Amino acid sequence: MKGIQGLLIAIVLGLLGAVVNMYYLTKGRDTTFVQFIGVRDGQKISEGQRFSREQLEPVAIPSENAGDLKKYAILHSEIDSVVGWKSRRAFDGQRGELLLRTDVRTPTELLNLKENQAAISVLVNPATTMSSQIIPEVTPVSFYLPVDRTIVGGSGAWDWYGPFEVLAVGGRLGRPETSGRRKTSQQKANVLTLRARFREGRIDAKIAELKEYLRRTNNQPLDVMIHPPAGGVR
Repeated sequence: MKGIQGLLIAIVLGLLGAVVNMYYLTKGRDTTFVQFIGVRDGQKISEGQRFSREQLEPVAIPSENAGDLKKYAILHSEIDSVVGWKSRRAFDGQRGELLLRTDVRTPTELLNLKENQAAISVLVNPATTMSSQIIPEVTPVSFYLPVDRTIVGGSGAWDWYGPFEVLAVGGRLGRPETSGRRKTSQQKANVLTLRARFREGRIDAKIAELKEYLRRTNNQPLDVMIHPPAGGVR
């Protein structure tokens, strides 16, 4: 994989050099530009680290010379689908680099579960939940439950309970725009799959309490609150 990435980087740098030369040759003419995503100077990104908007910037290339670059580099118009994704290589921050399509880790068909972890699924209320706004492994969620979860029904005080880490939305393991090609990703969008952890053979207390409440209510759909992206749920 690293050999292939090195070859692609060399190709892109070669193309970029040719584009820069052509730019100066055509500088006197009116020129339109295509914007690609670049990594800002000084921004160090580790392999596996999630991209943030602050780490990235637009890089303008003359459109008449950008045709081949589109095969390898990511357009700046796609930045919303890049932010939050994990990098497949490290950036040293010493020089500006274009973000390649091979640099973005795409979702697999398998849940990202580690040792002593499991997954549980819960139904959510499709009338009050925009599931396309939930990005697995990026946006945590909470559920609106009675404060006294031994009570079934609407009596007593209610509050938000969470947050929980989402592993999948229906069959979708990534962003809607990158998963929409697979029909399975669009099925059962009102089902969230949550990460559960085991310590000394026992499931974590929050998941256990949520699952017990669902058992009491015969798995009735839940209202959802979506949190900002955060790493503190892990």
